[in-house]
Amino acid sequence: MKISGVICSQKQIDECQTIQLSVDDSQQQPPDYSQLGEVWGLAFSSVLFLWLFSHGIGYILKMVKNG
Repeated sequence: MKISGVICSQKQIDECQTIQLSVDDSQQQPPDYSQLGEVWGLAFSSVLFLWLFSHGIGYILKMVKNG
C-alpha cells in the first residue's frame, strides 16, 4: 500500500515537497494467542483486584461511618 501527498509552504506557494509512505503487508504475522491470553488475563485480574480493593475500603468506611 502506498500513500503519497504534497506539503506546500504558506509563505511561498511554489515551495512544495512530495511525501510518499509505503507499507509492506507481506511480513505481518498472525497474532500469538497465548501472549494475547496472558495480557487479557493480567488486565482482567488487575480490574478484579482493584474492584475488590475498593469494595473492601468502602466496607471499612461504611463501618467507621455507622460505628
